[in-house]
Amino acid sequence: MKVSLQTKLRRALDRRDIPPHAQREVFNAVFFRLSAENVAIKEEAAFNALLSEVRAHRRSVRSNKLKVDPAIRHLYDEYVVLVEGAIADIEGAAVMLLKNPDDPTGPRVPATLARITEMAARRAKHAKDTHLPPTPLCNASWPSWVDPTARRNIIDAFDVAYTQLGRTRGRRFIPFTTTSLVSATNRQIIRHRKFIESQRAALAATPAPAAGTGNSNHDLYRALHLCALRMAELWLDGYERDIKKGFKNMRTDPVPVNFRHLLTNELRARVRASVADPTAPIDPTGLASFIPTT
Repeated sequence: MKVSLQTKLRRALDRRDIPPHAQREVFNAVFFRLSAENVAIKEEAAFNALLSEVRAHRRSVRSNKLKVDPAIRHLYDEYVVLVEGAIADIEGAAVMLLKNPDDPTGPRVPATLARITEMAARRAKHAKDTHLPPTPLCNASWPSWVDPTARRNIIDAFDVAYTQLGRTRGRRFIPFTTTSLVSATNRQIIRHRKFIESQRAALAATPAPAAGTGNSNHDLYRALHLCALRMAELWLDGYERDIKKGFKNMRTDPVPVNFRHLLTNELRARVRASVADPTAPIDPTGLASFIPTT
């Protein structure tokens, strides 16, 4: 049986009659340092993973540029400039030193991705509150490191150029996305739509209880869930429309995995409560168009 380093150290200290309080000091000095090193390695890996992804995307864009219509190659060049700007900002953040929140007057400590994101979120909130242009969110998704206005402009520029070339939307390059991301997003949308179809069929096939045994509540339960399915369907329709128009990006605005996250908070709570207790009274507010009239 393998003996851990901690156990070996404790046995060695015991053999030399080191008192317990001194043993704790040794353990804290040794293993806190190791723990801090592990944290530093983990934080460095977070930045490196981000950089690896964006650099791979840059290589792909540069390679594909040679295969596209010459009329839009300049847009690929402009796009690469934005991507390289994100790379430079991420590299700068990875070596940045910030005040230690636990010791503000002490030496500065290496930045973490979480702290950079926190600082960016405060900056973005200030910009919004003061009606200034939006600022980058700088989170674990590399497109969030690009200025939102510049991101919007390049998406629009590609859209206009493709329209002028008569290129269908299915054959267009979408900035800040990859083929694998598009495929994964489409699979998620298809899963949600199949779930909606199956749930509608299940609700339609569920027989109503006999008269006088809660038929009214059955109709309301069915209406509530049909309402939720329709809301989710409209969310998906709107999402696909926004993606096509460039109002949303698959990377920065992913499709929720959980079906209920396509609903408003209010309707989500009502659906959750009805599932927890199907016999509980259901508020008919907003369900009129889903309640049978005969």
